[in-house]
Amino acid sequence: MSFFRDFKADKRLFLKLLGGGFVLQSASILARGAEVHLDQVPSRLFDETLRDELQGKEAQPSDQVILEIPLVAEDGAVVPVTLKSHIPMTRRLLLFAEKNPGPLLAAFTFSPDMEPFVSIRVKLNASGLVLAVAESEGHFYSAHQEVTVRVGGCG
Repeated sequence: MSFFRDFKADKRLFLKLLGGGFVLQSASILARGAEVHLDQVPSRLFDETLRDELQGKEAQPSDQVILEIPLVAEDGAVVPVTLKSHIPMTRRLLLFAEKNPGPLLAAFTFSPDMEPFVSIRVKLNASGLVLAVAESEGHFYSAHQEVTVRVGGCG
């Protein structure tokens, strides 16, 4: 009989410790949630992705980089985008969306014989900045557009 009495005591102690652990973990999550605002996360990820893709360099605004995208996307799941660069020796075209979970939407590499032009459809998670970047001879040039998404974004 003493075995069952000890087992019940151990079971109670185990449950108390388990419950205390859940309380501590919940308090920790709530405290961290107060420090990090959800609208800052996509922006921080956007900045980090941009910095990585541009190798820490700044992209200079240029009217030679053409970004054609609707100002208002009625369906965020299917947004038509056209990218073009008139900059000589354009090696890459990149497309970023500030509010998407994965900010880099597309990356295209061109040989010197190719015309740097693409027309695609992308998903936009929410309204925000869309940025096109052209890389030429180690320099980066950009064009941007604020896009309002009505319905149907990803996520």
